[in-house]
Amino acid sequence: MKTKPDFIRKEVKNSFYEWIDATGIDVNNCHPRLKHCLFGVSEVIEGRGEKIIADVINSKETLKPGTPEYARELGNIFTKIQAPLDNEREIELSLKGKTYRDIEIESQFKGSSDKGQEAFERIAKDHDYQDFHFFPQETQQNLQQHSNSEIIQDVKNNPRNWRKDEIITEYNRRGEATKREMALIHNSAQVGYDGSVLGDNQPVYLANRFNQTEISEINQALGISQTSHQTQIQQGNRHQGGGGGFGGTAT
Repeated sequence: MKTKPDFIRKEVKNSFYEWIDATGIDVNNCHPRLKHCLFGVSEVIEGRGEKIIADVINSKETLKPGTPEYARELGNIFTKIQAPLDNEREIELSLKGKTYRDIEIESQFKGSSDKGQEAFERIAKDHDYQDFHFFPQETQQNLQQHSNSEIIQDVKNNPRNWRKDEIITEYNRRGEATKREMALIHNSAQVGYDGSVLGDNQPVYLANRFNQTEISEINQALGISQTSHQTQIQQGNRHQGGGGGFGGTAT
């Protein structure tokens, strides 16, 4: 967007804010990963896309070239982008010979740009953007090698950067989740709303790696009240194959 005319950047920015207001996203319901993505989009619109470019360059290959899986995924990508490409070619032909004075850009969203901007500024006020990556990275330290004591110390020092939640740990052949387990999750981790974890090297630590004393320390640091051992077991077994772990509720 850095090379685009100012009026285009302004229109895109307005649409971005209108979309935020139309969706009802605010600082109270914005998931940490979505928060990072919104900030990243804003950076690109403002012509500061260095972060996402660096992530693309350093991104880790998730599929090995030459394998059937790679060929299948490549085919899916071409299939999905063909229709949008054809549509863009038609738009390009319809705009041939016109200037921005001849083009009327209609808003695609029903939200308020001003309200959306206010909501975005509250969301992006406190962010740890540089610790977030859009894609799994090639040159990245192995986060799973951190010791339990190192993890717990960081939870104590920065409790707002951590949360407990369930993640998917097993899938069947159809790609459906068959097992979920409680885990300690850093807010920079790439975890989907359904509990899917993107890649193995994420700051996500299953509860079963910690002993009961360590779990108590983590719960205390996160402001989670202790419950009976039986309640923890019931919580951990809500899903098929689920493990026990961080019991209790936030105080």
